[in-house]
Amino acid sequence: MKVNYKIIKLRKEILNTNQRFYRNNKIINIFDKLNIPINKSIFQRLFQLLITEDFNQKLINFFQKGTPISHPLPKEWIKILRKNGVNVSIFSNFLFHLYKLKVLMKSFHILFTCLDLDKNHNETNFNYLSNLDSNVFKNIDHSNNLITWFKNYFNDGEVNFCHDNKKLKNINISNHNLIYKRLIALNNVYLFPKLIFEYFVIFFKILCTNSILFFLLDEIVKLKIALKKKNNLPNKILFDHSESVFKPLWTYYFESINIKNIVYFYSTNSVPIVYDKDKIEKIFDYITYGWELMSWKNYFVWDDYQKDFFANFFNLEKLYFKSTGPIPFGGKSFKFKSKKKIISIFDVSPFSNINYEKICLPEKYYNFKNIKKFYEIIIKSNSEYHLVFKIKRLSKSTDLNYINYIQFLKKEGFDILEDICPFSLIKSSSKVISLPFTSPSIIAKHYNVDSIFFDPTNKLKFLNDYKFANHGVQILDSNEIKKWL
Repeated sequence: MKVNYKIIKLRKEILNTNQRFYRNNKIINIFDKLNIPINKSIFQRLFQLLITEDFNQKLINFFQKGTPISHPLPKEWIKILRKNGVNVSIFSNFLFHLYKLKVLMKSFHILFTCLDLDKNHNETNFNYLSNLDSNVFKNIDHSNNLITWFKNYFNDGEVNFCHDNKKLKNINISNHNLIYKRLIALNNVYLFPKLIFEYFVIFFKILCTNSILFFLLDEIVKLKIALKKKNNLPNKILFDHSESVFKPLWTYYFESINIKNIVYFYSTNSVPIVYDKDKIEKIFDYITYGWELMSWKNYFVWDDYQKDFFANFFNLEKLYFKSTGPIPFGGKSFKFKSKKKIISIFDVSPFSNINYEKICLPEKYYNFKNIKKFYEIIIKSNSEYHLVFKIKRLSKSTDLNYINYIQFLKKEGFDILEDICPFSLIKSSSKVISLPFTSPSIIAKHYNVDSIFFDPTNKLKFLNDYKFANHGVQILDSNEIKKWL
């Protein structure tokens, strides 16, 4: 068995454990009052904090070099690894308890920096963007952006948008205010002593009962702060799906007072690529992002195919999902003059081999060899269109061969764009080509622009029968793309 499949199997086995970490919800009575599923919350948090790419890398080191795993893990997960023949260091349990100290220090920081007495932060009619990515609003397209999309979708009048990203501060987007505001903050200095008292009561309760709750202590502090907020509350709270495995404890309080928490998906590329029908029929076994742990009540997805995918594979209630159409996530507007009609082409930046192994996909489809072939066949097959290539942001993890190849294409006179809003480019295009299964072809389909997925390996045609993968957009091989062009 390949190393990546071994790691996928272990991650999935951890996800499939029905472990009760905590047996008495009444010790901290607020869990019971707000119907917080405490065991699920602990599971979510442990998975979020510990089952990371660093964990994957340590497993790779074990399978390739025999290096024992030294990683913070609960004893229940250590048993799973040892049962599967993985040599887990005796220090792993020690590191697990040491990690509690890390969370404890974080809880102290939150506690003693929670006061916000700035009267300029007293907005009353606003929606809130939690954990907002700065890149979303770099060189923004004022027609196709997240704020404009939400304004149009909710249609809730003159509502401001607030966020928690210090780097962005206050900006204006298409006459809509985007305001920096701490949502989880104490606005009354007289409540601070009470908060400190409550903190130490909880601290000693955890110390005397089950220390596993230290992994939630920072979140418990945030919950206690939220409980003291009686005004300056948001209408809705919005989370992007990259942070959706763990549902913050404070969201349960806001739900109890009828404030919606909404997870929105800014992509449809959720299904890992496999090369045979047997694996696609069992695709759930190869997805280890932790989505089966999610416990939200509101999800925005692009279409019914994505809705069915999450509901069917992860046993999530379909009634919690809304098909909203594509949701824009960033980039500047596209302005281009050409005598020819435009075909926009969207790839997926390949990782270097070292970084590829860490992300644990079943197949290494997004490699430089495949991406180069994708470009070469399109360029060779085209005669009448102006080609515009939209690449994803380059990073330290990007394959250096790919970076050099992109530079070569630029020198050859091809238009290579990086920070452009896909929506803007697609609306200016006659045709759209995407590498399976990146989202732009789904966007193009939504706007009735002729679009396909092009598979340069000629291995994915069978996936045309699986709409949760291709969303009804045709996959073409290297012979068919020539005819289509």
